[in-house]
Amino acid sequence: MALGMPDDKTNRVIAETKARIIYRDIISDNFDPTLEKYKPQASIQAEGIKVVELFEKWLSYKALVLQLYLRGEKVRPLQVMVKASRSLMSSAPD
Repeated sequence: MALGMPDDKTNRVIAETKARIIYRDIISDNFDPTLEKYKPQASIQAEGIKVVELFEKWLSYKALVLQLYLRGEKVRPLQVMVKASRSLMSSAPD
């Protein structure tokens, strides 16, 4: 059963824990052959954003990038995002 996660220390610990749970279920005759019991459960449901809202945010970001480019500023993407979030926060209605 693949976990669908990158191979790193943290995820190996998670995989070993799952393996121990499956082993215990096998020896106690509680193994779920469908494997549903061992699949990750979604515990938090994120609120979605509407496509129109996302597009408007993207347009605001791109407008700021263009504005900075036209001013001749050379900035890294993270700096642009910080500036964009600040300008969006200051223009947000109260």
